[in-house]
Amino acid sequence: MSAPLHDERPTLLRDFSFWGLNLTQFLGAFNDNLFKQLVLLLCLAQAHKGSDLQGLGLILFAAPFIAISGYAGFLSDRYNKRTIIVLCKVAEVLIVLLGMVGFWTGSLPFLLGVLCLMGVHSAFFGPSKYGILPEMLRTQDLPRANGMVLMATFLAIIFGLAVAGLAMQTYSSALWMASLPCLVIALAGLGSSLLIRRTPTAQPNLKFDLSSIAIAPDTRRLILGNRTLLGVLLMSSVFWFIGGTIYPPAINALCQEQFHLDHAWTGILAASTGVGIAAGCMIAGVLSKDRVRGWIVRTGAWGLTLSLVLLAIPGPGWNAARDEIKSMKLHKQAKAATDAAVRHDTNDDPKSAEVEDPPPAKAIDRNEKSNSESIVNEYYRGTMLGSRGSAVALIAVGLFAGFFSVPLQVYLQATAPVEQKGRIIGAMNLMNWIGIAGAGVVYSIGRFILVDWLLLPYATIFGFAALLMLPVALFYRPPEARIPS
Repeated sequence: MSAPLHDERPTLLRDFSFWGLNLTQFLGAFNDNLFKQLVLLLCLAQAHKGSDLQGLGLILFAAPFIAISGYAGFLSDRYNKRTIIVLCKVAEVLIVLLGMVGFWTGSLPFLLGVLCLMGVHSAFFGPSKYGILPEMLRTQDLPRANGMVLMATFLAIIFGLAVAGLAMQTYSSALWMASLPCLVIALAGLGSSLLIRRTPTAQPNLKFDLSSIAIAPDTRRLILGNRTLLGVLLMSSVFWFIGGTIYPPAINALCQEQFHLDHAWTGILAASTGVGIAAGCMIAGVLSKDRVRGWIVRTGAWGLTLSLVLLAIPGPGWNAARDEIKSMKLHKQAKAATDAAVRHDTNDDPKSAEVEDPPPAKAIDRNEKSNSESIVNEYYRGTMLGSRGSAVALIAVGLFAGFFSVPLQVYLQATAPVEQKGRIIGAMNLMNWIGIAGAGVVYSIGRFILVDWLLLPYATIFGFAALLMLPVALFYRPPEARIPS
């Protein structure tokens, strides 16, 4: 008796509601990544004064997902998902306005606080965005729809990262102007969210339990009782743990600190990974057809591992890159000693506080290079691939990341019980963002050990990420499943 009702749903490409949802999440992802990259580039700039704060930025962005993803999943099952999506878009407009204030004042702590609010917005948006797809679409359209949604998401990442680099380059002294388009985009996203049609509420009588702030007891029992489902959730979390380590913090550091690229080119190289992810998501969706195919996930795991290894292989300029890191470390130590002397002298004689800073390390002066040095640095800079080859490898990283992630997400959407779909996806978001928060910690530790302590070039962080991905490629056996029509 359910077939006629199922057949009444429009086909994917003719479903205006689907296109409204896809446009809404595209615009939201664009704003998220534009704002986040601007803040992360400002955090990276702190490396010359003290510490690279990109890891802290990632942790603050991920923290709301860890705190409220389970509760957001509860809300998406308890209330209408379209209503939650529209309210999230209203909140986005207000958050963008706060971001404009932060850029106007130039306060990095305030901007980090707004970045955390961006995470709150996205944590509530995620379960309803993905949970409404199986309610709105025909089951056989889910692989293609997920591929298209993820492709659009990473196209938004491409544009967001590229525009962030250009904005930082163009409006470095007035970054609040870069946030004006964000306001227009947030308003457009609010408008496109109204195109999404209402779907039945999954469990209108669902009662709130305090444990829903994390993972509800019945959802936890379901996950722990299904080893395949648990494995998919864990692999999804591991994937984002490794991905968050390199994207974009390690890419930003490689481009600016090792290749000495400007903000605009840093944005372009970071965006190149998004090009690969968009293509990988689309191809994986097409190859999947009506099945979850494990070989696609395995191909993604091995391709991702090998691409990361290629990015880390040393090349011409390796020693020069190490010398720069040593010089920067000596400069920081000299600056710290000078500051300590100033504080000591100030206590004895306030007039003695007027002490000049030590001259900056010559190796980090990017404006005094000859043309021949610039050419060598552009193509080599301590890696086998150089900047252009690294751009190709980053596209490959994104391509195989799409292969790895799409089948796992389709499996969760297609096999989760209807009455728990929102909470399962909320649990997936929770575990993914635990992985991303862990990535912020691991990036900070990895940079400290590999760069600050061992004085190795920044590209070695990619080798570290490959080492983390290798056990997944070797031992994980993804599920095979037919998607019911």
